[in-house]
Amino acid sequence: MTQSREAILQEIARQEQRLAELERTRDTARATLESLRAELATTSVVPETPLQVAAAAPTATLTSADKVKLFRLLFRGRLDVFPTRFVSKKTGKPGYAPACCGDSAA
Repeated sequence: MTQSREAILQEIARQEQRLAELERTRDTARATLESLRAELATTSVVPETPLQVAAAAPTATLTSADKVKLFRLLFRGRLDVFPTRFVSKKTGKPGYAPACCGDSAA
């Protein structure tokens, strides 16, 4: 079914209004982004992590504490995943399965 000329003109006006609103939102977001980038440029440098220290000086000897920090940084586990214990209905043997904080099946 075709729309009347009035309905088409009204829809065009609505879409043009929506487009103008989106352009204003885009301009606001662009200004905010530029402001954040300028602020980032003026912030101080973040202290080095053990990974950055190890990468910057591969020939330097690391202390045991630095090695532990580096290992924990590289191999840290996910905080949102944890084991759940179950017992198999077929065999009766217990086991563990991964579960996530966001799982609704738990």
